[in-house]
Amino acid sequence: MVFFIRVAANVRGGNRNIRLRFASHPTLREVASAAEVYFAAATLQPLPSFELDALVLFDEYAFAWVELYSAAQLSTDCQLYAFVKRERGPQMHDGPQQRPRMRQWRIVCGGGEVLPPPAATMACPAPLPACTSPVFAALDERDDRVPNCTGAGGTTDEMDTSRSRCSVFTTGPERTDRSDYLATSTPWCGDRLRSVFNILDAQEKGYLLFVDLKRAVDAQRSVFVNYSAKALLALADQDGDGRVSYKEWVSFAVSHPTVVDTLFDAVALVSRQDRQGKNCEHASQPNMTSVEVCRFSAEAYNRSRAILTHEEARLAADAVRLNALRDAWGKQKQKRTRSKR
Repeated sequence: MVFFIRVAANVRGGNRNIRLRFASHPTLREVASAAEVYFAAATLQPLPSFELDALVLFDEYAFAWVELYSAAQLSTDCQLYAFVKRERGPQMHDGPQQRPRMRQWRIVCGGGEVLPPPAATMACPAPLPACTSPVFAALDERDDRVPNCTGAGGTTDEMDTSRSRCSVFTTGPERTDRSDYLATSTPWCGDRLRSVFNILDAQEKGYLLFVDLKRAVDAQRSVFVNYSAKALLALADQDGDGRVSYKEWVSFAVSHPTVVDTLFDAVALVSRQDRQGKNCEHASQPNMTSVEVCRFSAEAYNRSRAILTHEEARLAADAVRLNALRDAWGKQKQKRTRSKR
């Protein structure tokens, strides 16, 4: 099946939009590689000096830019925006290259500026050249093709959880404390998803319980007004055992990426407060904490209020449908039990 993806980027002082044509559903690495090839030609630079820093996806239902976790989020003719490392070599500053944070998405992609329509459609040959961006080149097949979470032949939940714990901190700066990592850096792609799961699972059980989700939701009560941890658990817990494995968490995040983004802000706030309570005993703790709380709450509220209104409606409908299915399954099970008797 032919698959189209629109990708825009700021090239030579203005936004350019291109429509990429793939022979089938592409992976994130294939999309990144094709975008690098086109935009390198548009900037008249050789390919090795042009690499992507991040890709974000426009959610047409929430009318907002959301983080791109997985190739499963891609739909034909969807709109992406590419953040580009334009400079490399001696012209770059000495410090590490900073990845764009979520508030920068509104500056570059949103506001009063409207992205132009695709200037042309470019057919992407197979195979594509290797992606030069370390963010996407480091993805393996499991990171790049998350959707088959419940298919046969997958790894066990314990292996998934173990793998997620060891990989989330090796791709970023070397850190030993998970709270420090979450509070001071912005994980990308699967890293954000894994870091939220790991911080929520503070006891390192390998799965999430209701109390883990409730702690994060309560930390951002001004945002989660009509949003309960119980409804979130009902949707994420696909097998109904009261536990959310990492495999179930990935499946839920692909369907509800904005919820994971908001939970990231919530657990970051909780981690900041815990870290300040332990390490800043002699500092002006009340003032410092209030500033952090206001900043995190304002960012989360401004970005997520409209989005979460839509998500709450989706979650409520999904919860009703899920309860109806469970009731139907229960009745069928009772009928089978009676027929056997």
